[in-house]
Amino acid sequence: MSALSDKSNLNISAAELLYKENHYDSVCHPAYYACLQLIKHTLCKNGISLEQQAIEASSSYRGNTHQYLIEKMKLMVNNKRGTNDGNDFRRKIRDLKLTREDSDYKDIRISSDTSRKSINLAKELQLVIQSV
Repeated sequence: MSALSDKSNLNISAAELLYKENHYDSVCHPAYYACLQLIKHTLCKNGISLEQQAIEASSSYRGNTHQYLIEKMKLMVNNKRGTNDGNDFRRKIRDLKLTREDSDYKDIRISSDTSRKSINLAKELQLVIQSV
């Protein structure tokens, strides 16, 4: 499963390259997916295969894989840290997801500041995910 971890790192690098080239609208997408790929990798490391992830997302979240991954990681963060840090994780990744949806689907432009915040937030979230 190291390919998912590698892809996560590649997506952060891609986001940074896009930012450097002033392609701000395109930064949010790889920043967000870097987190999802790392969550999938982490779940696999913790004994939940990709197949099992798909089954659980389908049966418990009506096929909403993103919601499943976010909620599963929230629980793992809470269990690992013995706190409610998972709620903070969920709020932050949802913020990143909303920015990604704005950049992908809305008739708006993403600013330099917003795209930089997306990269920073994704890196912060990656550290949380890696701590589980």
